[in-house]
Amino acid sequence: MRDPSEFRLHMLPELDAPDDQTIEEETARETSLHLWRALNAGTSYEKLAAALRDEYDGQLERATADVDAFLAALRAQGLPSS
Repeated sequence: MRDPSEFRLHMLPELDAPDDQTIEEETARETSLHLWRALNAGTSYEKLAAALRDEYDGQLERATADVDAFLAALRAQGLPSS
């Protein structure tokens, strides 16, 4: 067994605060995951938009824009989205 006095502590570099792009990318991943799970379970466009509207504090326009963008990305990859 090693003598405790042999252990060394190392300081990790201080993490930088995430920039706006990193925050936006993480939010997009979370939104996509939320939508993907809802689609996989079977849902309607209206229910997808309503679920995001709740996440976006009632901003239906933003929610429908994100649903449209997500569905367009699925179609662009050749994945069914209807």
